[in-house]
Amino acid sequence: MIPLRTLLDKARQAYQTLEIRYLHPSLYVICADATFSDKDMEARRAMFFGRVGVDSREADAVFSASGVILHLLTLSERQEEFGFLATAPVAHHWIEFLAGGVPATPAVTSTQNQLIHFYGYKGGQGRSTVLTMLAKALADDGYLVLAIDADIEAPSLQAQFGARVDRPESTLLGCVQYALVPSPQPVYVPKASSQGKVDLLACRPSGPTYDLDLATFALHSALNPSELQDGFARILSAVGASYDVVLVDHRSGIASSVVPLAAAFPGSVVVFARLDEQSDESDAYVNVLLSQNPDKPGLFVSFSLDPDDTAEKLLGRNRPRLDAFLDILAHAIRSGSGDGDGDVSAEDLLGFWISWFHDRSFLAKGSPAVESISVDNRNSLSRIRELVGLQASKKPRSVPHVASTARGGLRRLTNNGNTDQGLLIQTEALRKLSTPNSPYAYVLGRKGTGKTRLVRTLVEQKMGIPLLVADEFPNADAIVSSDTALKDLADLLLTHNAGEKLWWILLASVADPFNRKPRQTLLTWLEKIKLGGASTISVNDIAVGIQKDPAARVYLIDGVETAFNSAQMATFVEGLFRFLGSIQSNPQISRGITVRLFIRTDLVRFAVENVEQQIEGRSLPLSWDTQSILNFALSRICDLDWFRTHFSATAAKLDSELERLEQGAVPESECNEILLEIFPNKIRRNNLYTLTFLKDYFLGGSRRGGVVLSANLRYIPTRHRRSGYRNKRYCSSHTSA
Repeated sequence: MIPLRTLLDKARQAYQTLEIRYLHPSLYVICADATFSDKDMEARRAMFFGRVGVDSREADAVFSASGVILHLLTLSERQEEFGFLATAPVAHHWIEFLAGGVPATPAVTSTQNQLIHFYGYKGGQGRSTVLTMLAKALADDGYLVLAIDADIEAPSLQAQFGARVDRPESTLLGCVQYALVPSPQPVYVPKASSQGKVDLLACRPSGPTYDLDLATFALHSALNPSELQDGFARILSAVGASYDVVLVDHRSGIASSVVPLAAAFPGSVVVFARLDEQSDESDAYVNVLLSQNPDKPGLFVSFSLDPDDTAEKLLGRNRPRLDAFLDILAHAIRSGSGDGDGDVSAEDLLGFWISWFHDRSFLAKGSPAVESISVDNRNSLSRIRELVGLQASKKPRSVPHVASTARGGLRRLTNNGNTDQGLLIQTEALRKLSTPNSPYAYVLGRKGTGKTRLVRTLVEQKMGIPLLVADEFPNADAIVSSDTALKDLADLLLTHNAGEKLWWILLASVADPFNRKPRQTLLTWLEKIKLGGASTISVNDIAVGIQKDPAARVYLIDGVETAFNSAQMATFVEGLFRFLGSIQSNPQISRGITVRLFIRTDLVRFAVENVEQQIEGRSLPLSWDTQSILNFALSRICDLDWFRTHFSATAAKLDSELERLEQGAVPESECNEILLEIFPNKIRRNNLYTLTFLKDYFLGGSRRGGVVLSANLRYIPTRHRRSGYRNKRYCSSHTSA
C-alpha cells in the first residue's frame, strides 16, 4: 500500500498546478490541465497515473479508503464546475493542513480577545492543571479570564476549579449544539486586593443527565466542524468583550475538535509535550497548530513526576528531543517574521521550553491557591505569561456592585448579624456570592462565622429575596425563624411526616403571584392544613405555579438553627435538603429559581443520604484567612470608645484606612504593627502571643467562631500610654460583633 502523503507528493511533482482542497467530509484533489481537452475520463486517468508513475488500481484503493475525490479537468471545467471552492471555508480539520490544502495566508476569524490554546498530543501532562493555575494567577493580578473547556471527548476543567455546572447555557454543549445565549459560571474570585475573576464555560453540564447529549455533541462536532466554529464565534461575540483573555482547553491527540477552534480563532498555543518516546510522532500536528499565529506561535511545557527533577536535569538528558520540538517553533516564527529574523533557530528558543514539576500541593482535591504551589512552578507560570504577552498586572478597575459601608462616626456593634452596624469586611465568600450566576447553593459555617450578616447584606444589595431569616431581620415583611405561624405549621406537618412540604409552602408564600405579604400567605396555607391536613398540599401544583414566573430570582434561607426544636430538627433539615435537591434536578425550575441555604455545618448530618453528591461543586464553606481576621479586628477597634479615648493616635490612623479595612486589603504585616501599638506582645494570663490569639480565634480551633472576637478584645491586656501595659481591663460598652 502506498501512503496517501506519498501519493499526493508524487502527483504534485508531476502536475505543478495540482490543487488540494478539503471541504468536509471530502478531500478534493483537482488536476486541471490543457492536455485533458477532448479526452474521455478513462484516457485522462491513463495520462494522469502514467505521468505520476503509480498503479491506478492501488491509487484508487488509497483514495477510496481515505475519502479522496480525484477530479481530472480541463481549465474551463475547473472554472465552471468548481468555482465554489474559492469561497469555501477552511480550517476544518487536520487533513487539509497535512495535505497542503490550506492557502498560504488562510482567512481567519478575527476576535477582540487574546486567546491562548492549551494542547497536548498525549494526555496526563498537566494541561488542564496549568491552565487552571494560569487563570488564577491572572485573576489575582486583575485580569478578567474566561476559561472554555473544549475537550469534548473527556471534559474535566470544572473539576479543576472545584465547580459544579448545572445550567446548559454555562456550557459549550448548550451554546453550540442548542444555540443558547452563553452565561459563563464564576469559578474563582481572588482576594479583595484584586478585581479580577475567572469564569468558566464548561464543556457539558454536570451529572449523567447530559451523557447522551455529550455523545451527540462529539459526533456532530466531528461530522460538521462548521457547527463548532459557528457556535464558538457566537460565544465570543456575546461575551468575549467582557474578558481580557480567553483560555481554551483542547482534547489530546488529533481529535476533530482541535483544529476548527485553534485555526479559525488563532492565538498562542501552549503545547504539552512528553520528552520520552510517547510524543515522537506528534511533530506534524504540533507544526499545524504553531503555524496558525506566527507573531506569537506559542511555547512548550513538559511535566516531570520526578520530585528531584530540575530544569537543568530535564534539559540535559532530553536535549535532542527538545531541539526537535523547538525547530518546529523556529519554523513557525520564521514563517511570519519576515527577512529580518529569518535565521532564528532552536538554540535561540530554549527559553520557550517551560518545565512543570512534581508538586505535592496538587495532591488534594481541586486545584490549590497560586501562592501555595512550589516556587519553581510559580516561576513557570510567570514565564508562560511573559511568552504569551500577558504582563504581570493590570490597571485596577472600579467595582460598582458592592456599595461601601465605610463612614464616619461610631457604629453600633452587636453579636447579631442582623443588627450589627460594624464595618462589613469584603470576604471571599461575599465576593463569590455577589457574582452573577454564582453556583453556590449551600453556604456552610459554624456558629459565628458570619452567615446571617451575609444574608442581610445580599438582601440589602438586592441580590436575594429572604425565604426564611434569623430573628431581628431588618425587613419587617420577611418570615423569621421565631414566627408563631411558622412554629404552628411545623407542628402540624411533623405529625404527618411532611418536612419537605414546609419549604415548598415557604417558597409559595414568598413567591406569591398576588404580591401579598409573605406572612399573610403563610397564614392562608396554615388554615388550609388545619382544615384538610397535609395531604391537601400538592408539591407539584406549587412547582407548576412557580414556573409561571418569567423572572429569575434568588431566594435565601437562614435561621434554620432556631426555627425548630431538637425533636423537629432532623425531620425539617432532611426535608430542606430534599426540597433543594428537587429544585436543582428540575431544569424548568432551576433555570428561573436559585435557593441558597445558609446553615450551620453540624446540621448537615441531618440531610438526606448522599448529601455529598448533592452539594458537590455547589457548597461554599465560610472561612477567614489571617489578613481578613486582622482587618476585622482593627475595624472593630475603630468603633469602641475605650480604644478611641486611650489610643487616639492609633484610632485616627485606622479612620484613614477604613476603605482598605472594608476590602480586607490591609496586609498582615501592617495589621501586626498597628495591633502591637495597642496590645502587648504576649498575654500573661494564658501565655499566648497576642497576635496568635487573635488569628486563632477565627480559625479552626475555636467553637465560638469569629464574629464574637471583638467582644473578647475587652479581656486582652492593652499597652498603657505611660506605664507600658495594663494586665486587665474591661470596656464598659458592649463590644461584640
